[in-house]
Amino acid sequence: MLMRTKTLQEIVQNKAYQIVNMQLAGVIVLTLAAFIACGTRCGYSVLLGGLAYVLPNLIFVWRVFRYARASQMNQFMAAFFIGEMVKLALAAFLFLMIVKHLPVGLLSVLVGFMGAIVSFWIACYWLFAVKR
Repeated sequence: MLMRTKTLQEIVQNKAYQIVNMQLAGVIVLTLAAFIACGTRCGYSVLLGGLAYVLPNLIFVWRVFRYARASQMNQFMAAFFIGEMVKLALAAFLFLMIVKHLPVGLLSVLVGFMGAIVSFWIACYWLFAVKR
């Protein structure tokens, strides 16, 4: 049986997608807690707030981490900086559209948004500091 080793690009992409998956899991846990503690509208608001940050982060990972080979370092750096600006602008836009056009609670949306950011930090810590 022939086993193929993963390339550096595959390893980096897998780690990046693991972070986004863990971030989404954190948002889902926070959403379930909000549903239980405060009801449907609160849970719905937390979910939308979390998705307003998770979805731009997923797009960021999908677009940026296709450049992970050593020979593509300049492309990676350019894509990273542009991608980060686009991610932040898209997250802000989604947050504003959710608050302005949907029947949600502002505080709950903000809790979901902040929960997604904190979930990202926890996922990074877990994957790179704890899980060695």
